[in-house]
Amino acid sequence: MRAFGYESGGDKLLTISEVTLQASPEELRTLAKFVEKCAAEMDEDENWEHEHYSEYVGVENSSIECDLIVFKP
Repeated sequence: MRAFGYESGGDKLLTISEVTLQASPEELRTLAKFVEKCAAEMDEDENWEHEHYSEYVGVENSSIECDLIVFKP
């Protein structure tokens, strides 16, 4: 697994070595369901490429301040 990200307000994609999540138990459970959904879709569809967490939860109904994107290697 590799991790990438942008500095807040930045436009250069960076390779990062550590990710810290500040989240409630409910948010973590929703995130776990999202990651499981992505894994299942990868197994089922060889053309599956990526999914945005913000789209999964509906960004207008969420307290997330950054997006998480799962991308198939």
